[in-house]
Amino acid sequence: PFVFGYLQLIGQVIIFGWYCAFRFGVVEEAAAGEKDLPTLSLTGGAFDDIVVPLLKWVGSWALVLMPAYVYLLVVVAVGAQSGTSPLPSPLGGVGGILQGVGPEFIPFVVLACVGVFIWPMVILCVTLGGFTSLARPDLIVITLIKTFPLYLLTVAIVFGADYLKWLLTSRLGSGDGGGFGGYFLLGLVSVGVGVYFEIVALRVIGLYYHHFKHRFAWSWE
Repeated sequence: PFVFGYLQLIGQVIIFGWYCAFRFGVVEEAAAGEKDLPTLSLTGGAFDDIVVPLLKWVGSWALVLMPAYVYLLVVVAVGAQSGTSPLPSPLGGVGGILQGVGPEFIPFVVLACVGVFIWPMVILCVTLGGFTSLARPDLIVITLIKTFPLYLLTVAIVFGADYLKWLLTSRLGSGDGGGFGGYFLLGLVSVGVGVYFEIVALRVIGLYYHHFKHRFAWSWE
């Protein structure tokens, strides 16, 4: 059983890493003005095509949420938390961040929301220029100011699509499949719906750069 569980975990990591590569490909293709979805192959090897995209995707979220969680760890370390508020999980989305927080955690919520707000720009930079493109936060701030209404619309569409994905997949997940075959079909539909809305969100991020790159404070061309 232990070996089976270990192999299952490895399989899940491989699939997640491949899917992360697909995510980056969607952003990159949209940023280049391409209408087709990326075609992925393991021509670069397992490390470059699976491990690196996985680390970049997780790293982008870790980077934007780091200030919030550093603050939270400091609050917990000095014993300032009220009641039994747990450490909220970033994997739980907004609900996980807000659940059970006391007044002293308001700065954490604000920092987390700011991180989530700038994540589309961060993932765009990481996709097209790598993490080194984040070394000039001043240029990022200038770009956000120059394109703020457009970026605000991008963020609204990205997380609106994410909310619709959560809403529809949760509804499908709570449905009665009427047996194994029905549940399997509902599962497939749920995965398909989730992937579709994520593709929409990622393409919007890429198109934000494609259509308004002339307003960016730098260029990847």
